[in-house]
Amino acid sequence: MAILSGAIVKIVARHTTLRVNTDRGVCLHIAVSNAASLYNYFNQPGNPTSHFYVRSTGNTNGMADFEQYVDTKYRAPANLEGNPSLISIETQGGVGDDLNNPWPATMVKRLAWIIAECHRIHNIPIQAMPNSRPESNGVGYHRQGVDPYRVAGGELWSTSYGKVCPGQVRINQIPSIITLARTLSEDHMSAADVEALKDYIDAKFQATFSSAGTEGQRYSALQNSINAANTTLGTHTTKLNSIITAVAAVNTAVAALHIAVEGVASDVWGTQIADVSTPESGDTSAASTLLTHAAPRAGDAALTEIQPHLDEIKVAINELEAAVAALTPVPPEPPAPLA
Repeated sequence: MAILSGAIVKIVARHTTLRVNTDRGVCLHIAVSNAASLYNYFNQPGNPTSHFYVRSTGNTNGMADFEQYVDTKYRAPANLEGNPSLISIETQGGVGDDLNNPWPATMVKRLAWIIAECHRIHNIPIQAMPNSRPESNGVGYHRQGVDPYRVAGGELWSTSYGKVCPGQVRINQIPSIITLARTLSEDHMSAADVEALKDYIDAKFQATFSSAGTEGQRYSALQNSINAANTTLGTHTTKLNSIITAVAAVNTAVAALHIAVEGVASDVWGTQIADVSTPESGDTSAASTLLTHAAPRAGDAALTEIQPHLDEIKVAINELEAAVAALTPVPPEPPAPLA
């Protein structure tokens, strides 16, 4: 539905046939009437009807007031053979000598605004329509479809021969109206532009979420790698603690062995030697004999005392070697780089 913002809406309900070639053009008229509204006339069956009527009064943001009688998606019978495709705009005035007067500034701006809106909604080109031929499009005026002004092959837009609607002075204003409409439309987009923008936004939306899904998977893989690294670090810490414990056990066993060796040497060897080193007779041969026989026994005793500590050292060293070997893991597969 295309009812323009700010319009004084007075719908002529009998017009519900859809227009064709909806992006063709707009046709400007002069009503040859000073009435503030044409609704009562248009609403009579059999009478013509335009889509819009721009009054000569009113000033909203520098624009005259306007009425809308027919939704722009429907046909309005104001252009005879052009009715199926054209949007028609009647304007107040043109009575007597006023036919030779220009549209005032407020009406010019309102006409430009309506044209810009028709461009935005229906993608009607903001350009001069050269004639009434069916392939012509843009902004035209009623006289182009009136004999004898109509070109060969042009549509007949009125049966009133010689009709000059909207008058030469106003026709001369149309190029400036088109220029103003183009300026006003810079703040708007055509229907085609809107659809193109929608397609662009939709494509970006889909691409963004697709990328987000891919990046989400990458992030998940990265997070899994980080978790695995943390687990490996914890395992390595445990293994390192095992190494420290094993080294301490080795040190303890070595220290115990050292004490045991010293003890055995003191208990076995020292006592025997002391006993034979100071004999009352002064005969040292006895000492030599004693050492010869005592040494093997002392050695056996020493080994008996020391062996458990040697076993402890062996166990500790085995544990140390196992812990060091376990400290060399296979590095995890690095995650894919983020784009």
